[in-house]
Amino acid sequence: IVQSGRHPQYVEERIDAFMESMLERLVDMPDDEFIRHKTSLAAERLEKPKTMTSLFEVFWNEISTQQYNFDRVTNNVAYLMKINKEQIINFFKGIVYNKSPSKRKLSVHVISTAEGGAGNEKNIKDNGEKKKKPGATTATKITDVIAFKASQSLYPLLKPYNDIPRKGQRSKL
Repeated sequence: IVQSGRHPQYVEERIDAFMESMLERLVDMPDDEFIRHKTSLAAERLEKPKTMTSLFEVFWNEISTQQYNFDRVTNNVAYLMKINKEQIINFFKGIVYNKSPSKRKLSVHVISTAEGGAGNEKNIKDNGEKKKKPGATTATKITDVIAFKASQSLYPLLKPYNDIPRKGQRSKL
């Protein structure tokens, strides 16, 4: 979520510039620094919840999403430790990077027309018309949210990690 007093066009341009700099940073990052970041993230993820509420949230999330993967953190960290720098760079270039043909982005622009807001006439004139960049993708307006959700590959939920029978099903005993 990005919130700004600037016009959405400006914010989008700044996000694109950040993505460019992030790719440069990933490519130029020494391997030992990458390993330090990876180890630090693993240690942070493996840190035990400090309160009962935090622990409850972890378990309740597994139950409410019907995944029942109570060892998710351990499994994710084990997978994280197998990832190398080249895989991260390839993922970034293929999925996240601005110029990737398979990149997808959902942007919701709420523009204030109040005095001093990003949508008032002065700011619109300052930003000019939105210029189409070469190679930029076109936006698709979503008119039917339910149909859009249903068309996504992960909708409504993933299959459970541990298949636990529903209440009311017959026991095998």
